[in-house]
Amino acid sequence: MKKKFSFLFYFLLGFLSFVWLILRSGTKPSRIHYPCQQMAAIYTKQWFGIFLLPVLGLGVFQKNKKKIFLAVSTICLVFLIFLLSNFQKTGAEDPLPLQITPDQNTNTSSDIFVLKNTDGDEVADLISMMEEEGFFFYKTETSPQGLIGKDDVVLLKVNAQWPERGGTNTDLVKSLITQICDHPLGFEGEIIIADNGQGRGSLSREKSNAKDISQSMEKVAEYFQEDYQVSTYLWDEIMGKEVEEYEKGDMEDGYIVEDGEDEDTGIIISYPKFKSRFGTFISFKKGIFDQDKGDYEKDHLKIINIPVLKSHSIYGTTGAIKHYMGVPANGLTGSNPHNSVGSGGMATLMTMTRMPVLHLVDAIWTNPYGGPRSSYEDALMTRTILAGADPVALDYWGAKNILLPSVDPDRVKSGFSPDMMDPDNLQKRRAFGYWLELTLSEFRRNGYNFTKDPEKIKVHMK
Repeated sequence: MKKKFSFLFYFLLGFLSFVWLILRSGTKPSRIHYPCQQMAAIYTKQWFGIFLLPVLGLGVFQKNKKKIFLAVSTICLVFLIFLLSNFQKTGAEDPLPLQITPDQNTNTSSDIFVLKNTDGDEVADLISMMEEEGFFFYKTETSPQGLIGKDDVVLLKVNAQWPERGGTNTDLVKSLITQICDHPLGFEGEIIIADNGQGRGSLSREKSNAKDISQSMEKVAEYFQEDYQVSTYLWDEIMGKEVEEYEKGDMEDGYIVEDGEDEDTGIIISYPKFKSRFGTFISFKKGIFDQDKGDYEKDHLKIINIPVLKSHSIYGTTGAIKHYMGVPANGLTGSNPHNSVGSGGMATLMTMTRMPVLHLVDAIWTNPYGGPRSSYEDALMTRTILAGADPVALDYWGAKNILLPSVDPDRVKSGFSPDMMDPDNLQKRRAFGYWLELTLSEFRRNGYNFTKDPEKIKVHMK
């Protein structure tokens, strides 16, 4: 009885996997990149080998049925070979090089601002450099294009997933908050330090990335609370609860999950909505909810993305782009958004929810040896911070000019290859250069003119 059940179970699993491949990838073979499609391809291959091919070989069907059966089987087999050849290419260690679309926007450049010899306390110097070049941090009457208005709600997206040097430098966050509060018109808004560490997060760590390692993100917020509205929110605490948006009458904290996965990158969009410690209702995508008006103030929510630049054991390099994995929920969507990083999913997430007004990349301490976890002993002090609006340019320049030159071969962790951090490495699937190209394409499809062309990245340095 058990043998019959096992036979039927595996037969149906393989057959349904094959049907799923036809329906899902038949019209768009590039979907074979998706994790669910790769598993379906494996089950389908086993089904053909274990069940279908032996039947063909034995010829158990009657003659009047055999021709029809062989014709249908041949079509199925050709289709399977087509899909599986695509599957093998995408899953191989050394796939064919990416076909790069030339940059059509030849008259544009991306400005990035690099401040060296910093412990994290010198954000004022960085802002001064930015404003000297016409990249205004403060929104005032004389600089209406500035990033931060006096009454904005500013969400600081930090890395709270890792202790020690793996998380965002708290001295840097404290210095940034000081500058926001020193707004020339007087700051009357609100600041929230937030992250989703996917179940590992903490904003009150005993071992933080700072000169005083006991200075957690929570302590940074407490430092300002006597005079300003500064708080923290750990989205780990709500990532398992699916809710509706505020305008639908749902005032509970939780995660919005949008329908369907993106056709190009495979990600299912999800994002947090929550009430801050000071009573502000915030939708990460839609903005600040006004209960009296029943509507959102979209332009008063500003995101500043503050990642740590370091190596990543799966994706080579983590920086401004990969850091957005701290926005979605991991379990609610039925798929892991982390798997979409390699196909450009973080670009989909940024453009379909909320684009940061600024990326402030923390390279005060970094780890080029096999992160993202980074102990005090593993970290390397590079004393650099980067800022700009183009995450592609920032990550490209940071990997090329900070991570790669700092590699000590004797300290590289077992199993990690430093060339995976190379933004020009288009040969290995999941290498930084490989998925950076896909991410750039996704940004451009959604209307953002970012670049990784060194000739179009304008670097301002102090």
